[in-house]
Amino acid sequence: MLIIGCDFHTRFQKIAMMDYGTGEVIERRLQHEGGEARAFYAGLPAPARVGMEATGHAQGFEQMLAEQGHELWVGDAAQIRAGIVRKQKTDSRDAFQILKMLLEDRFPRIWIPSPIPEGVAFYRCMVRCVIGSRCKRRYGMLTFQPVHTHFTTKEIPS
Repeated sequence: MLIIGCDFHTRFQKIAMMDYGTGEVIERRLQHEGGEARAFYAGLPAPARVGMEATGHAQGFEQMLAEQGHELWVGDAAQIRAGIVRKQKTDSRDAFQILKMLLEDRFPRIWIPSPIPEGVAFYRCMVRCVIGSRCKRRYGMLTFQPVHTHFTTKEIPS
């Protein structure tokens, strides 16, 4: 099984990877734009465990790993950073720290919801919009009425 520590950025990622079978450690920088990262993860034997810090702009990465059968562990960034003694922050040092914590079973894993397919996400968004607009249309007039006006249930627009 491959264990990968990933320092993820919007345009690139720095990885430190160890193969349990050979004990070989590899460090690489993968670009997102040219499809280099997608090709790299597609070429790995599944399942590989990928660890990364919690970040808000990695939904596409999470989806890609799920499609290719790899396991993603997301960790608490503050606890990962606290494990580094040196204060100077570099991408390769962060990737190796994540890899080290994964190998030593000290990775501060946090719960994230499993990625949902695009169609389901779109459907949920549409349902939320329709329900929200229906509620705003139904009760919107009540918020703009003067305070002294009282409504009965028959007067509420449908």
